[in-house]
Amino acid sequence: MRRFRKLVLFTLLIVAGIIVIRRPLLIAVGRHLDTGSSPHAVDFVVLLPGHEATRAFVVAGLVKKGYAPTAVLIPSKLYGQDASKAQHVIGRDILQSQGIAGDQIIELPNLHDDSTFSNAESLGTFLEKQHADCRLIVVTNDYHTRRSTWAFRQVLKDRMTQIEFVSAPADYHSAETWWHSPRGTEAYLSEYFKLGYYMLRYNRQNRILFLGTITFVVMSGAVVTLRRRKRKQEQRPANLASATEQGHTA
Repeated sequence: MRRFRKLVLFTLLIVAGIIVIRRPLLIAVGRHLDTGSSPHAVDFVVLLPGHEATRAFVVAGLVKKGYAPTAVLIPSKLYGQDASKAQHVIGRDILQSQGIAGDQIIELPNLHDDSTFSNAESLGTFLEKQHADCRLIVVTNDYHTRRSTWAFRQVLKDRMTQIEFVSAPADYHSAETWWHSPRGTEAYLSEYFKLGYYMLRYNRQNRILFLGTITFVVMSGAVVTLRRRKRKQEQRPANLASATEQGHTA
């Protein structure tokens, strides 16, 4: 009975602690995804495809404030028949609506698809044609910067010293409020899922570590299970002998 009371008390304390620190913990989870930095003067500002309604305005602001003379667009695949709805086309329209002239916008070819890795490859090809000291700002949403930085580092390696990421705010949610809405919850939780997927798919060492850990856990569980079964089998004859002996005594 005392053990049960202690268990209940311990559980209540854990639940109370989670309730108390829930908000700071959730905020920390959201902020962990944001690895953006303050902007510095560079040669180009790059609009990463997606969420142009926020990212494009940040790119336009950086160009207008003199952080770079030119904006760079990475085209996205066309979904459907209406070319005017392509992400890079919408991005260009927003940039021009904010006063960025057409000759201040460069459009790159998209080498493969719309993945962050493909964006990094397109930008890597662009960097190879620029001078050795060329520097870029890449603009993406705040919760997307950690995965983007990781993916770009796998592709560009040493050239990552030429790139800095600047965060754009997201519509409807932020690191301080993401769990308040289904849209924000989906965005942040799926970003963690995608980050884990990227780290396993595109990094051999991580795959080996993950598979090694799974193998160790499975083998450890199997060993523990076999030992328990062996102990039970050893105890059965002893229990049977004890019961028989007690029967004879009676």
